[in-house]
Amino acid sequence: MTWGTSRGFGFVEFHSVSASTLVLDCLLRLNPPLEVDGKQLLMDYAKNTFNTTMAYIQQKAQAQ
Repeated sequence: MTWGTSRGFGFVEFHSVSASTLVLDCLLRLNPPLEVDGKQLLMDYAKNTFNTTMAYIQQKAQAQ
């Protein structure tokens, strides 16, 4: 399976804010920092725009 050229970013979803906070805090405290292919990862929360919020609501409604 071919995924194409890396765009240099990714997203991870968690079931709860507390789980995401715990993981992010742990990853940010790693020494040395987490790297992939020799590049240090920059990690933060994604900005939740109106479009992503609406897509999430629609996805949840369709799953029911």
